[in-house]
Parts: sequence; C-alpha cells; structure tokens
Amino acid sequence: MSTPQPRKPTADFVQKQIDEVRRNRQFAREREVLSKILERFPLNRNLEDVILKTSLVNSIYSTRIFDVCKVGYHIVDQQIDSQLESKSPEVVERIARVTFDDGKKKYLYSFATKYCSWHKPNDYPRYDGYVSRLLISYQKRDDFDQFVSDDLKNYVRYKEIIGRFRDRYQLTQFNFDELDQFLWAYGKAYEKELETKTRPKARKPNAKLTR
Repeated sequence: MSTPQPRKPTADFVQKQIDEVRRNRQFAREREVLSKILERFPLNRNLEDVILKTSLVNSIYSTRIFDVCKVGYHIVDQQIDSQLESKSPEVVERIARVTFDDGKKKYLYSFATKYCSWHKPNDYPRYDGYVSRLLISYQKRDDFDQFVSDDLKNYVRYKEIIGRFRDRYQLTQFNFDELDQFLWAYGKAYEKELETKTRPKARKPNAKLTR
C-alpha cells in the first residue's frame, strides 16, 4: 500500500484549515490571553514579566520546560528586545541555548521560535513537530526546496524554507502566522489520516465449522 500524499495547499484549502483553527474555542482563548499579556508586557527586561510570558508559552504549547524561572533569567540576560525589533533570526538561537543549574545544556528550539513569534508573529514562523514533518512530506511530493530534516532546526534556513513553501504554492497572501496555523492544523490531520490508512486491518476470526 502506497503512502497517501498530502493535499496540494491551494489558497482555498489553506484558508479552510485556518478558519477551522480559529473556530476552536480553546485556540481563541489562549491566543487572546497571550495577546493581552504581550500588550501589557511587550519588553523583556523585567524578570517577573518574562517568567510570566515564558510560563504561558510553555503551558499553551507544551514545550516541556521544567524550570521556567531559569529560562526567564536566561532571556533577560540575553537582552533580546533590540534584536526582536530588528527582526533578527539569530535571536531564536540565543534564546534556545540554555545552561541549567545542574550544568546540563539544552536546546529549546521550539520554545524559542514560539516565544519570538508571539512578540512578532508576522516575522518569526513557529517550529513544531507537525509543521516539520508536513514540510518534509511536501518536499517529497513536489520538491519545493532542497533541504534535510536537520535544516529545519537552523532558524535562518527554516525561515527561508517556509518562505519558499509560500512562494512555490503561490500563498503570498498569507503571513507567517497564518501559514503556521495551516501547517500545524493540516500536519496534525494528515498524520491522523496516515495512521488510519496504514494501520493493518483487524483480521476477522475464522468462522466456526458446523455440521
């Protein structure tokens, strides 16, 4: 059985997926909460403000950060506001690389992209497992760009790949925030479709012989 390919991302199909995401009550509430917090605390100089924002992003996106205070200290130390204002992709890398108190170094890439995105949603596309795997599926389908999976963990390259995806399928009317909503929602649905279609069918028990 061949693996089903993802649907071609026409403008109508992309918009349909975005509309479905926005109709989700939980999505709408979480988005509203984050937006209000960021309007009230737009900068990243005050530790309490940054810990609050870090906690919210971590909770809403399940980025599995167990020491949000340490990450908050780290973000404040990086003095990221000027880089965010200039839309520098390098700020993602600075946020992502954290050394915890036990000496362990972690690369909080997904969290860092989401943290930056919520400050500048049209300039910082969010990285997610569903998004990553769907981009790879589209690459196999149409060869819209040349990349390997590790390239998606390089933010400069990742942003470039998202841009080429948008250009290849003539989706320039959608910004990064909208494309993220599509890639996440359809990526999740597509994986569910794959799981359903590739799952072995249960074998029916043999009928009992009767005389």
